[in-house]
Amino acid sequence: MNNKTFKYLEISGAAVTFLIWFVLHHINSLESDHLLNLFFGSANNSVWESIKLYLLAFLVWSMIELCWIIPQFRTFVVIKTFLVYGMGLLYCIVITLLQLWGVTVSGISESACIMIFSVIIYILSYNLLIKNPEVSCFFVPCLFMLLLFSVSYVCFTPYPLKIPVFFDFQNRLYGIIPTDFDRGAIFLDSLYGN
Repeated sequence: MNNKTFKYLEISGAAVTFLIWFVLHHINSLESDHLLNLFFGSANNSVWESIKLYLLAFLVWSMIELCWIIPQFRTFVVIKTFLVYGMGLLYCIVITLLQLWGVTVSGISESACIMIFSVIIYILSYNLLIKNPEVSCFFVPCLFMLLLFSVSYVCFTPYPLKIPVFFDFQNRLYGIIPTDFDRGAIFLDSLYGN
């Protein structure tokens, strides 16, 4: 693996991942009636909806890196998976605590938090992959964790748990905002209805 190329990929990864998150997070405000906006966009302003989009963008960029630099596959998957879960848990804890203390995290402050976490995760990623630790024994559990993230991504948007991570403090609700849910139903009806 070329260290210089990998360093540039990690630097650009922080910026590209943030941009992908920003577009996905605000795609529903475009008022398009497409169902994919609900699936790949933010269903509400909860911590979960924000972090799931960022982690999706991180995984997409990781796949690009994997194809570009062709590192040791098992080590790469293990480190990226641990970073996905570590960053997700840390972000959920920090933002949920701030919201429980009455601090509204949205707009510029949310974007700043995501950018800071993005820089941190890519610095950690670069340092861990350069050191190339022997962690390939965790490969199978990491595949299970990635599958679990995929299932969580699909299930927790329409059926969120009733805990603060899934609560939209701005709209005072859990799950999909009713107007967006109606838009999705109208779209599905136009596809499959008579």
